[in-house]
Formats: sequence, structure tokens, C-alpha cells
Amino acid sequence: MNEGHAGGGRAGTVLRNPVLHVLLLGIIALAAYWLAFSGGEQADNVIVITRGDVEEMLAKHELTFGKPPSEMEITSMVQSLVREEVLYREAKRLGLDKDDIIIRRRLAQKMDFLSQDIASLAEPTDTAVAAYFEENIENYRIPPQVTFCHLFFNTDARGYLEAREAAAVMRENLNSSQTLPGGARDRGDRVMLPFDFRAATPQDVVSRFGASELADSVFAQPPAAWRGPYASGYGLHLVYVEQLVDADYPEFEDVRDTVREDLADQLRRQANNAFYLALRESYDVVIDDDLRSELGLDSQ
Repeated sequence: MNEGHAGGGRAGTVLRNPVLHVLLLGIIALAAYWLAFSGGEQADNVIVITRGDVEEMLAKHELTFGKPPSEMEITSMVQSLVREEVLYREAKRLGLDKDDIIIRRRLAQKMDFLSQDIASLAEPTDTAVAAYFEENIENYRIPPQVTFCHLFFNTDARGYLEAREAAAVMRENLNSSQTLPGGARDRGDRVMLPFDFRAATPQDVVSRFGASELADSVFAQPPAAWRGPYASGYGLHLVYVEQLVDADYPEFEDVRDTVREDLADQLRRQANNAFYLALRESYDVVIDDDLRSELGLDSQ
């Protein structure tokens, strides 16, 4: 697995972020506390992954998902077990288990929460928030919006060819008479869908009509005419687009608070991982050679 060496490289990359320097101070403070608490005694720093540990993980996975895990999933499970054991032992060294009857996972979670508390001291600056917005502007993109009405033609009741022909005739009649949606509300077949949709995003349309020809076409048609028929999971539809608003990007000031929360969350996750990697450097992970080969971990 060679996890310790690889972890060191990742830790170095993460810890070069100036925003995470507060984390280093927290780790130093915690290390001082550990030395005081343990009286300077060196704790066991060897983690042994046994066949029993792995067989239990495999059995739980198969019971949950109904199939054996892939090699990638096995690797992830072993790494999670190591992470849990590292955080568990460090939590024990801090005395987080005193007068508190909780399981190993809860202790590991306490260590995670502790590192998050340290990370929360590094409040993002306005400059960092603005830079994060520019780097991740696609995450804040405002999707296109369409306001449209539709007439439904039931392919189950009519048959596909008859429904398509009826829709085509209706389209020509409505356009030649310049009939607006208000005068066409009852001209199609009955369906348990709204007649009109206001400021609907692509996700809104897909949620009502499914991933379909209609969902694709309604954002590609110019307004002010009856068009189609377009297929959906229900049948065929004529569509009248009243307004189409293209995708756009917000002004930074309009989303500043959201961006700040997103950046703070990312920094907390980075700090939490850096905290774990710093602890992980103190442990050696031992997996039996035969077991390592069986699980496809030789290259890890």
C-alpha cells in the first residue's frame, strides 16, 4: 500500500496553503497535550490489518450491496479502516473516551470534529473569497429558464401514428389562426401535468417530463409559435414557448455569502484531511503479504 510515503506528499501539498497555517498551531498544541498526558511514553504505532478485519469488511459490504466489492472499493475500505484506527488511537491518547461509553467510530468522529474546530479559526479573507468565486464560477452559473405551455396527445389511447398526425394538424391550425396559449388550453388530450410552466430550469423540465425530446427541444426553440410534436415519457406534445432566458453568471456581490460558506467548507475539509495525514505519518500499516496480493493491494 505504501500509504505513509504517499500520504506525506499529499500532506505537503495541502499544508502549503497559507490559510491552513492555523492548523499547524493546533497540531503543535495537541502534540504538547499528548506528551503531557502520556508522560512522554511512546505509544504503539503499528497498525496490523488482519484477515479477520478484511473478511468482516467484505461480509458487511456484500450483505449491504448484494455483491462483492471491487478492487477499488476494497482499497477504499482498507484505507478507511486505517483512518478509523489512527483517529481512534489518537482520541484514546487524548482521553476522549473517559467516562463516555462509545464505540470506536464515535471516538474517531470526535477527532474529526476536533480538527474541524481548529480549521474554523481560519476564516477566509475577502480576497480569498473573491478568488474562489472566479476559480469556481461555473458552480454559481444561473441555468437557462423557459416559460412555456404544452398540449398533450396520448399515444397509448390514440396509437403513435394517429397521435402524431393529430398533433401536426393541431399545430398548423393554431399557428394559422395565431391562437395564443390562453385560447388553446383544452385542445389536447387530458394528462396529469400542468398546462403551463413558468421560469422552468432544465432540471425542472426533466423532473416533470423525463430526459426526453421535449426536455431538449423546449430550450432550443424560438418563442411565439406552436412547435412539435415532441416526445416525452407521457406521449407527444405541442409546445408554445413564451419566454426563454439564457444561462448567465451572477454578480459576485449577489452570492458573496454563499461563496464564503463554500470556501470555508472546502478549507475545513482540507484542514481535516491535513490533520489526519499529519497523524497518519506516525503509524506503520502492516498487511500480510498473501492477503495484500489477494486483495489486489500490491500496487497501493
